[in-house]
Amino acid sequence: DAEQWRQFFSQFGHVTCCTVAIDNEDLVKALMERRLLMFQMQQLLPPGVIAFDKSDLGLMAEKTLPLVWWQKMMFMSNGEKLRSQIAKLDEKIMELSSSEKKPDVSQIFITFETEEAQRAALRRLTVRRWDTLVMNNNIINNSSARLPDENLLLYDGKHILKVTEPPEPSAVRWQDLDDSIQRRLAVLFVTSILTLLLIVCGMLFITYCRFEYGPGMAALAISVLNSVAPTFCSFLTEYELHRSEDSKQTSRYVKITASMFAFTALVVSAVTPFTDTVSNSRDSILYSLYAIFFFELLRGPITQCADISGNLKRHLLGPRVKNRLLLFRLFRGTDYELSERYTNMTNVLFLTFYYGTIFPVGYFFCAATLVVHYWTDKYCLLRIWSPQPNIGTHLSVFFCKTFLTATLLVLTIMSSYYVASFPFDNACENTSDKVSSDYVGTNFTAIKDGDGKEITNISIDENENTFFFCNMDMSGYPAFPAWAANQPAGGEWMDKDQEDISWLFGWTSVVALVIVGIIFLNRVVVQFIKYMFFRSACYTPSSKRSDEHFSDVKVIFAYVPQVRVLGLPLPTLVCNVNHIIDKGLIGWNDPKNGVNAHNVIYDIPGLAEKEGIFSEVFHWPPPHAPGK
Repeated sequence: DAEQWRQFFSQFGHVTCCTVAIDNEDLVKALMERRLLMFQMQQLLPPGVIAFDKSDLGLMAEKTLPLVWWQKMMFMSNGEKLRSQIAKLDEKIMELSSSEKKPDVSQIFITFETEEAQRAALRRLTVRRWDTLVMNNNIINNSSARLPDENLLLYDGKHILKVTEPPEPSAVRWQDLDDSIQRRLAVLFVTSILTLLLIVCGMLFITYCRFEYGPGMAALAISVLNSVAPTFCSFLTEYELHRSEDSKQTSRYVKITASMFAFTALVVSAVTPFTDTVSNSRDSILYSLYAIFFFELLRGPITQCADISGNLKRHLLGPRVKNRLLLFRLFRGTDYELSERYTNMTNVLFLTFYYGTIFPVGYFFCAATLVVHYWTDKYCLLRIWSPQPNIGTHLSVFFCKTFLTATLLVLTIMSSYYVASFPFDNACENTSDKVSSDYVGTNFTAIKDGDGKEITNISIDENENTFFFCNMDMSGYPAFPAWAANQPAGGEWMDKDQEDISWLFGWTSVVALVIVGIIFLNRVVVQFIKYMFFRSACYTPSSKRSDEHFSDVKVIFAYVPQVRVLGLPLPTLVCNVNHIIDKGLIGWNDPKNGVNAHNVIYDIPGLAEKEGIFSEVFHWPPPHAPGK
């Protein structure tokens, strides 16, 4: 009962909108699948058929055009097969909608007229998670049960509400609100395992290219994998269940970033022999870094500006279609993901910081790459890419607080190891042992120096010292912190100056590790404890309060359940919007056909009249609202 929710929350201020979200996931998915099949049938109609008659799908199927070669290659269905699939879905939909057990309410979205009322409700109603898990049962079963807070308000006199501030209306994933946390975690675990499998296979492929064809081909393989990984991770993320676009983008960002970190930085360090770290040969890490930065500098502009799929749709397929809807689909622009844009930036920063000490010119490469990517993204945003739903700042905050912090920690730790491991040749000088007389003089041999040049004559003086093998790879022991005290006994190679500088870098890495550890401990463990057991820490306003009223804002949207589907010109409504007075709150409009033409609850006659099976949105504008 939306009116009951309105009365309860009106004690904090005027309630402008109330969205009652119903747990009808199976019914909505069936209706959405039916709508997509109808859209596919509509695309097969000849140009002369202007109106699509939903009530006579048999006639529409007869009028559809036969499939052409490229439609067959895309495994598209003909009109008769689409009609048969729709008929099967109709039976499933009628069965789900005729069930005697009505679906439960999954969530309630309340929109206040003022931000002051919203914050008052959040301060008064926000409770510890422990209270909503445990105390609810005690209060329901025992009316005299003691409340955790005497000032706490109960809904209907017996329910502790779990009240949170929702994401932006366009960022809510209405089709995934009903899934349990167990199901979401299970799907997330599977996609994470598949991502790990991608990383392992990619690293093996790069290693193969490195040893068979050299660092240049390995750098090309890295660039190709960095282009393939986002597509694969995006495909996996589409199967995950997220309640908001923020969460989905963050999950995709983590997967893409982890794979790019492994491909770009970790595998290069792992497959390069330690003595080739800073050598002048083609097997050196420095040569690989030049190639990687070069490909990263060009990969973004070439692949994004070329827009191969978009140009094929607009210039090859577009002029040959005979249906307006299909033409609109081909010209809607190329989809992009904000998480992928963040990943490209993070990958370049991580590569620069990881090797910055031995490859300082990488900072200039990094600056040039970021500038080129910025202008490329700006051009694509204005000229090539399609519009995306508005999301909050969760991804940018996650990037700054998590990955940027971790990248700075990597910079301090790897710098300490590189400084301590110099000169990377595993050769220690024995000042107390002179060279044997057997080697004094000019020796004729065939070896290569650090530049790859062949040397045939080697002159050795009798006063020269001997050298012995010592393992300078302190990261391989492993030894932390990387300073002089952790050198192997009898295999010391540092002089006094190197000991001093390694001591400074070592302590810097220790301090950075402690600070970052405290930061992550506070953000993860401490915040979780506060969320579970401390009410005062559950809600804190993040910005200055605005005095502007909701109804006074010209462009603003309510929480209207709708699903955005690739290919459809407008989002698809999955709720009853007849109670909304100002249809501008939906976020879009269709002046010709009306918003209900894009509402799946009207696709089957009589379905919308059934009570309690679809979400509803109610609108109560205040008396001062413009035009009311």
